[in-house]
Amino acid sequence: MTTKLEYKTNHLTPPGKILREELKARGVSVDSFAEATGIPKKALNALLRGTGELTPEFAQSIATTLGTATSIWLNLERMYQTRRSELAAEEQSRPDLSNQ
Repeated sequence: MTTKLEYKTNHLTPPGKILREELKARGVSVDSFAEATGIPKKALNALLRGTGELTPEFAQSIATTLGTATSIWLNLERMYQTRRSELAAEEQSRPDLSNQ
């Protein structure tokens, strides 16, 4: 019988943080990237702060501009949202021991 071990981290990395690091590494400003991708600057800033959602359209624009695959950005968003949901569910299922 095989036992499957899973490692889950409580650390969440939104795709915008990865994008921010990539832009920094390439020396690309937010303004020029917003212009190159056609993503509104307000939406791009929200994404880079981790408060905006990475839509399929944004993922396509980012991938085209950076020369990467769209699936990379969509998978990062999917993994982020999935783990965020799991952590929220775990938090809700924990018993409140503070009043005992």
